[in-house]
Amino acid sequence: MFAWVIYDLTDARIRRRVVETCKDFGLVRFQRSVFFGEVSSSGFDQIAEAMNEVTRPREGEVRTDTDSVLVLPLCERCLSRKVVIGKPFDEERFRKRRYRIIG
Repeated sequence: MFAWVIYDLTDARIRRRVVETCKDFGLVRFQRSVFFGEVSSSGFDQIAEAMNEVTRPREGEVRTDTDSVLVLPLCERCLSRKVVIGKPFDEERFRKRRYRIIG
């Protein structure tokens, strides 16, 4: 499965935490405020929980009524039905890298 994280946040500190959290989960920046990547089902749930935590304002930070973060699942079948207009979509860029240990 895949996950989209789409956000519109006023406070730069909160926004930075969202970006770093996305990267920590192996998501790749798709556009300025959009991350995308392959995740497990439990990974998706962990991302959603993490976003709730990192967007909670800390001292001196502000979260407004217009701030939002969407964490959306996308199944393999749905991804195969994508329509790309404009810049090509390199699907492999967003897939988890598979490693094989030989020893």
